Amino acid sequence: MPRRPLGAAALALSSLLLAVPAVAQDTTVNVEVQDPGEEPRTELRYAWTEGLTGTTVLESDTRITTLQGGRPVSEEQALLTRTVTRTVTEVDENGTARVEFSIEAPERPGPDLPAGDAAPGEGVDTLSDELSALSSYSGWMELDPRGVLLDYGIDGIGEATAALLVQTRGLGGEVTVLPEEAVGIGAEWETYTEVYESRMEFESESITRLVASDGNTLSLEQETTLFQQPNLGLERLATSAGAIYMTQELEGTAELELPLDGLVQTGGGEAVLSVITGTSAGGYGTELQTIYEMALTSSASE
Repeated sequence: MPRRPLGAAALALSSLLLAVPAVAQDTTVNVEVQDPGEEPRTELRYAWTEGLTGTTVLESDTRITTLQGGRPVSEEQALLTRTVTRTVTEVDENGTARVEFSIEAPERPGPDLPAGDAAPGEGVDTLSDELSALSSYSGWMELDPRGVLLDYGIDGIGEATAALLVQTRGLGGEVTVLPEEAVGIGAEWETYTEVYESRMEFESESITRLVASDGNTLSLEQETTLFQQPNLGLERLATSAGAIYMTQELEGTAELELPLDGLVQTGGGEAVLSVITGTSAGGYGTELQTIYEMALTSSASE
């Protein structure tokens, strides 16, 4: 049965670990403080200014194992790199920032996407073309002072693919969502995000701990879990390609340095991401499971 390549840029989602995903409109997000930490306590807010710029290099040293029918069919080691550049172009009276961003990542072949006999080959090609373009794209987003994504746009990418980026990769943000109430050293808060729509179900949960603060920069520890699957009624990722579905599960940890007056979050961690992809027209077709074991580094770049 023939297979068609699906760009690794769509699957190597290292930014999932290095930040709580930003959240889009029509998305439910709950931030609950489980421990307010020591006194003194302060409200944590981003202090963005017009003209502020920042560039982050995200590296993932990854072992990629692909299984079919539960049996390994390939294994490779890869260093996946993305460069994210952001610029604040406007800040309103409420502290909400408009941030323009660009993403650059080397194109490389990814794991194969299985094509069932009933699935239209041109449909698979269409999705592959859309996702391969994600190695380089740009757009804008609006972030409130707590880091919540209020609105966004991505240049030259279809609506469904843009939604996939927002819901699973935090767009171009990699911005940690901060709690509403005042917290101190030792504070711990849970950020829970869910998206239930016609195309997919997405749930993400992060536990963030405030380890230290010098006033402008926060030292954080994060534990992240994520689950995403197509809507069970459609059994597919409803893009222009048609009946193509993807399920993802991730668990990871990270230690981060987060400046409240900047756009560059740095640190490192590790994660295991499992992705199941398949195609189907009237029922399930062939499925592939790809497991990513990732050592992650996020660093500032001049």
